[in-house]
Amino acid sequence: MAQRGPWRRRRRPASGGLVLVGVVASAVNPVDDKTREGAIGEGAPPPPMILGGELAGQVKGRT
Repeated sequence: MAQRGPWRRRRRPASGGLVLVGVVASAVNPVDDKTREGAIGEGAPPPPMILGGELAGQVKGRT
């Protein structure tokens, strides 16, 4: 069956490693704000924590 549209089959990338992403848009989830305030309780990771992991962009490179 022929594929339609701009989609093509590609190799699955190897797992692990790091990627460099050119970020086009980012966001802070309301849960991030509550986590920072300590309102989440026992489920929150200990500080220092990384919040706001929502992003959209293009992969520029990987290691």
